[in-house]
Amino acid sequence: MEVAGAAIALVQAAEMAIKAGKGVVAIVIAYKHSDSRLQELSLRVEGIWLKTELQINVIMDIFSPHSEPTPWQERLLSFQYSCFDTLGSKLQSYLVKLKSLTGVDVSDGIDVYATPAITKIIPRMRYALFEKHIEGLVVELQRWQAVFDPSWYLLTRLVSPEVDKILEQTGSDTTVQTQTVSNLHDIRAIVRLTNQDTSRPHSDTVPQRKVPFLSPDSIHDQRALANEPGLQIGRIVDSDEVVVLDTTAYHEDSHPQTVATTVRQIARLLSIDDPFSMGFLKCVGLVKSNENQFIYVLALPKQQPVRLLRSLLYLPSPSLDAKFRIARNLAKTIMSLHAAKFVHKNIRPETVVVQDDGEGEMSQAYLVGFEQLRPDLGHSSLVADMVWQRNIYRHPSRQGLKVQELYVMQHDIYSLGVCLLEIGMWASFVGQNQQPPTSFDISEELKSKNPMKTATQIKARLIEKAETELPRSMGKKYTEVVLSCLTCLDSGATNLFEDEDDLYDEDGILVGVAFIEKILIKLDDITT
Repeated sequence: MEVAGAAIALVQAAEMAIKAGKGVVAIVIAYKHSDSRLQELSLRVEGIWLKTELQINVIMDIFSPHSEPTPWQERLLSFQYSCFDTLGSKLQSYLVKLKSLTGVDVSDGIDVYATPAITKIIPRMRYALFEKHIEGLVVELQRWQAVFDPSWYLLTRLVSPEVDKILEQTGSDTTVQTQTVSNLHDIRAIVRLTNQDTSRPHSDTVPQRKVPFLSPDSIHDQRALANEPGLQIGRIVDSDEVVVLDTTAYHEDSHPQTVATTVRQIARLLSIDDPFSMGFLKCVGLVKSNENQFIYVLALPKQQPVRLLRSLLYLPSPSLDAKFRIARNLAKTIMSLHAAKFVHKNIRPETVVVQDDGEGEMSQAYLVGFEQLRPDLGHSSLVADMVWQRNIYRHPSRQGLKVQELYVMQHDIYSLGVCLLEIGMWASFVGQNQQPPTSFDISEELKSKNPMKTATQIKARLIEKAETELPRSMGKKYTEVVLSCLTCLDSGATNLFEDEDDLYDEDGILVGVAFIEKILIKLDDITT
C-alpha cells in the first residue's frame, strides 16, 4: 500500500469505527438506568469510548489524505489502519446484536451523550443477553486499547510542528480533560528538548511542569531495597508517603551540566499526569547527592509492599497470571521509554520492583534503576565493565571494556528477553551467593580469557534454555516472544524479531512498530 493510499484507507477505517462506535454507545446509554449493573457498565463503556474517539480523531487529523508522511511512517499508518479496521468490525458486530435485542434505531448523527428515551422494553430473557453483550463489549474495548495505545505514544517520535498544533487544538477543544492527549503533548515537549544540545539549558522547550528539588532531610526511614546499593525505600517527612529512592551512577568524567539537564528531562518524563499507565513510578522530586549524582524520588501508586524481582526469583513460583502480568508490565515500560526517545541500558531483575496487591499476589511490576538512562540519540559510552552478573543481560556487542556498538533500543529488547526467560522459568541466573546457580552453570564460560567468546557462548546458552524449557511451562507464544528478544540483533534467518536492515529509520518508528507486533501483541494474546 503506497503512502497516500495508506492515509486514505486509515481515514476511511477510522470514520467507519466512529460511526459504529457512536451507535453502540447510544444504545448502551439508552438503557443505563435500567439497573445498577447496566449503569456501571455504561459508565465504563462511555469512559473508554471518550478516549478512543479522541485518539481516532487526532490520528485522522495527523495522517489526513492531504498530509505527506514519510515512507517509514507508512508502517505506522498500516498498523493503525489495521487497528481501526479491527475496531470498526467489532463495533459493527456489537451494533447489529444490540439493535436486534432492543429494537433501538440509532441515526448517523445521534449525540451519544444526550441520553435518548428507551423505545422498547427488553424481555427478561433478552435482557440477560443484552447485559452479557455489554460486558463483552467492555472487554473487547479494553483489549483494543492495550494493542493500540503503544502506537499512540509512538506519535511522540514524529518530528512535526503540525502534530503539536493538532494536540494543542484538541486539548483546547475537548470539554472533558483527558490524560491521553496531555501525556502525549508533554512527552513530545520532552522529546523536543532531548533533540537539542543537552549541555545548554533550553527553557522555551521545557514542559511547564517542573519537578521540585527536595532536601535530603525531607526523606527519612531509609533502608536498602535488598542488596542493590542504588535503590532504597524511604518516607517523605511531611506526608509519611512511602517512596522508592533511585540513585544515578553517571561516570565521574560526565559533564555536570549535561548530567543535570538529562536528569531533569527524565524526571519530567516520570512526572507526567499518569505515569503508571506507561509503566513508570511517578517522580515527585529530586535530591542532589553530589555534583554529578542525583536521586529520583518515586512514589508508589498504592502503599503496598514492594520487592525487587531478583529477590522474588529465589522464592517459589507464583501463578501463571502473575508471571504474564510482570512480563507485560516490563515490555510496556520499554515501549514507553522508546516512544519518549530514551534507552534504559540497565534492565535486569535488580532494576525491577514488584508490588504486592495486599493479599500476597504480585500485582504490578515497575522498571527503576534509572542510573544510566539517557536519550537514545545522546552520547553513548563505549566503555563498560566486566561484571558477569550484569553482562549476562547485555548483548555480546555491548560487553567488554571496549564495547563494539552504540546503544540502541534493540539492546534494551535483548535485556528484556533475558529477564523474560528468568520470569518464565522463575529461576535466577545469579545465585544468592552471587555465583552462577546450578540451573544456569556458566562457570566454564566465565573462565575464558576472550570476553567476546564468553558473551557469545552465554547468549547461545540462553537461547537453548528458552527453546528447551519454556514451551512446557509458558507455552509456544511466550517462548516465541523470548526468542524474538534474544535474536533481535542477529543477522539473517536466526533473527525472529525483524529483518535487521528494516529497523533503522530517522524517527525510530520501524523498530517501535515491530516491537508492538512481535512482543506486546503476542504477550497480550496469551491467556491462562
